[in-house]
Amino acid sequence: MTRFLDALDDEIADLEKQLEADPKFLKLRELNRLRELYASNFSKTLFHALGEVARALPRQPTGKSLEALTAAKELLEHKEAPVPTSEILAYLETKGVTFGGASPQNTLSSILSKSPDFKANGRTGWTLIKEKADDDVLG
Repeated sequence: MTRFLDALDDEIADLEKQLEADPKFLKLRELNRLRELYASNFSKTLFHALGEVARALPRQPTGKSLEALTAAKELLEHKEAPVPTSEILAYLETKGVTFGGASPQNTLSSILSKSPDFKANGRTGWTLIKEKADDDVLG
């Protein structure tokens, strides 16, 4: 019986060796592997992970938020000291940018805090984060 199993194993090994050289067999094996991956939760896991990455990326402001940020930058560009949120809000109103809701000041504060261009300085207000000059960055 052992000799039969040895002969069977040799025959299987020979056939596998021959098939490994056949591109059609290799393609079939890869297609089966791909199908297994797709049929498993791999695709669901991948799409879930991609969704998480997309949600983690910062959103680009649009509409009224973008208008508010642009006008606030304009105001803070030449200011050295922090400017209170209420003063920024008043400036925005002169530019026609208004916020509805119970607390427009909180809305503006939220918009500013999500932007990498503004720095909150506690209750004293906001400053614009100025980009470092190339000299500062290089050395």
